[in-house]
Amino acid sequence: MCHVANRALTDVETRYGQTELEAAAIKFACADALYKYLVGPPKFEIFTDCKPLVHLFNNPTSRAPLRIERQILAIQGLDYVVKYQKGVENIADYGSRHLTRRHDDIPMVKSVNELEEGLRTFVSEDNEYLSRMAKDDNDYQFLKEVIQRNLWKKHGKDPRVSRFLGVASDLSVVGEIILCKDKVIPPLSSRRRFVEKAHKIGHSGETRTLKLLQEKIWFPGIAKLCKEAVQNCQSCQVTHDRTYDEPLQSTSLPPGPWHTISVDFKGPFKDGTYALVGYDLYSRYPVVSYCRFTAFSCVKPILDSWFSTFGTVKELKSDRGPPFNGHEFSAYARERRFVHKPVKPRHPRGNGEAEKLMQNVKKMERIGKQERKKYRCLIEGMLNAYRATPHPGTGKSPFKLMFGRKMRLGVLPEISETPERDNHPEVRQNDALYKLKSKRYHDKRRNVRKSRIAVGDKILMKNKRTDPLSRIPGKVINIRGNDVTARFDDGKVFMRDKSHFKIVRERSYVEERERVRGEQTFQDNILNLSRIDQSTRDVLPDQINRDEADQLMNSHKSSTNNRKQPIYVTRRGREPFLDEKLRIHDTCGVNNLHGMPAILAGIAGAVAAKLADEDDYKKSLSSVFPGNHSSSKRAGYQVLALLITLGISIVSGAITGFIVKQSVFDPPTREQLYDDEDFWEVPDKVVSVDYELVKKREPGGEVEKTSAADDS
Repeated sequence: MCHVANRALTDVETRYGQTELEAAAIKFACADALYKYLVGPPKFEIFTDCKPLVHLFNNPTSRAPLRIERQILAIQGLDYVVKYQKGVENIADYGSRHLTRRHDDIPMVKSVNELEEGLRTFVSEDNEYLSRMAKDDNDYQFLKEVIQRNLWKKHGKDPRVSRFLGVASDLSVVGEIILCKDKVIPPLSSRRRFVEKAHKIGHSGETRTLKLLQEKIWFPGIAKLCKEAVQNCQSCQVTHDRTYDEPLQSTSLPPGPWHTISVDFKGPFKDGTYALVGYDLYSRYPVVSYCRFTAFSCVKPILDSWFSTFGTVKELKSDRGPPFNGHEFSAYARERRFVHKPVKPRHPRGNGEAEKLMQNVKKMERIGKQERKKYRCLIEGMLNAYRATPHPGTGKSPFKLMFGRKMRLGVLPEISETPERDNHPEVRQNDALYKLKSKRYHDKRRNVRKSRIAVGDKILMKNKRTDPLSRIPGKVINIRGNDVTARFDDGKVFMRDKSHFKIVRERSYVEERERVRGEQTFQDNILNLSRIDQSTRDVLPDQINRDEADQLMNSHKSSTNNRKQPIYVTRRGREPFLDEKLRIHDTCGVNNLHGMPAILAGIAGAVAAKLADEDDYKKSLSSVFPGNHSSSKRAGYQVLALLITLGISIVSGAITGFIVKQSVFDPPTREQLYDDEDFWEVPDKVVSVDYELVKKREPGGEVEKTSAADDS
């Protein structure tokens, strides 16, 4: 029997706590609504889902709050005991809920038999198969017994039952079949069969197959089993073309610029040409060249041009295009000694660096069509911008990483920056020496002379068409380095090199000859050396002191009175021996004599090592040096070798010094020679490297110092 009683809460009761409301409900039911049924009979039980009330109502000595104490006193005349029961198990909990406002949405069933008959019809299609499978499944029968006998509390922790606890109130049994609401729960052995049948109806995907199954059946794990069935379907795997990409594997940065490049073709363009794109993987520096065909015969000249400009690479990445998969390219790679690394077939993203650059090339082609411009000019502009722009992967521009400096575009305003520190001082030194040697060779072969042309001189200019020199004289109006600007009598103005002009002689032949003999000396040839970069002064000797030069010249004045006085002397004050005849090579020949002691010392050391070797002593020298080969003898041989070496060095040095001091040999000339070919040259014909010369003091004049580095 179910009795329902209710009333509204008072204004004060609306402010009660939850425990106080539960106590008030017990007092209302026992003292008001059901009092006449509870007075007199034996002890009765009160079930509540508020566990604290069990202790407060059953323990007379408990110190309950005043409100709850008042509720307890109101029913103290009744014989009762309060017990705890979960809300899901307490039937009164359902009655306390508010009913729906619409009564027409609750299906009315005429009888329980009618409902059961409908359910039997619902599962009649596979009733035989399901019944047979259900009887053979022990777990299914155990679950059926739990449902029928309401043993959820007893077997709730059993794995066969625990998966159904969430829907325990929706489970029912019809015949041998268990239902969850209006859906069949098939036995475990038949679940996969039903899922596969549902998928094969239309080979639908996971979602549609699951929704189709949930219209008829349900069981725990139905979604997982449905997913496995769809993924394992062989027909779907064959016809489904979707594949998933592998995680991106980043490549390591090459050791340096132009070590590894990636190449690819773009085209054909509208003119029938192809673009071969190269991309340096270190600096991100792009290069583009064009060819008519993609055959290796057209690709080889392009690669040769790249390699001659930037050097041969170590590795070359490409797709397996026609020019890169033949024997000719393999032979070319072996010849140039680089490794060809082709990407995987039909996987252009393996060569993604070059493919990414293709997007920019394609964009320039489209812009050229739209603006009616030549696409090659647009591609060159794109390459300039790409090379000068800092790359997000490196933080520096490709041009900077490739060549070590910033790229100047010439279209944007730029400010002068502080030059970076020179990291290659040896380059400047080698460059200076190389240029000096080249100048010396050039001046010697061309028999050069320093031009005496000055502003205001009357000159003649070379003429290719008629006479060697133009018959119309001119006048020099400006000189800038070796560039001379002259205005001729016919009003024309020309700018030429100094070698194109000749001074018009206006003196007598005798005066001109004396002038030439007095001024065109060996030292004038020295002054023809071009001015080199100021940085080469770091590797040249320091300039001498002017006072020291004066003293050196005065000390040699008496020894040079009987010969032609030279205009210049070396920094050590030395003068030539045979001014117009032969000269002695100071630096090379004499220093070779000084090097002889070292050669002799090496020979003596080798002999000492031979004597100190025990095997050689016993086998080869036992007849010459009889006796045992002891350690003291080996040490004695070594000391003897050192003494011999020292004696040879002293004697050879003394002999060398004696030879040099003979009168037939003059002290070194005013220049330092470094090449053997100039040993017997006449001084006026030799142009050698002199780092510093001192001009002798003229009466009433000063000492003048000149250097090869100061002459331009």
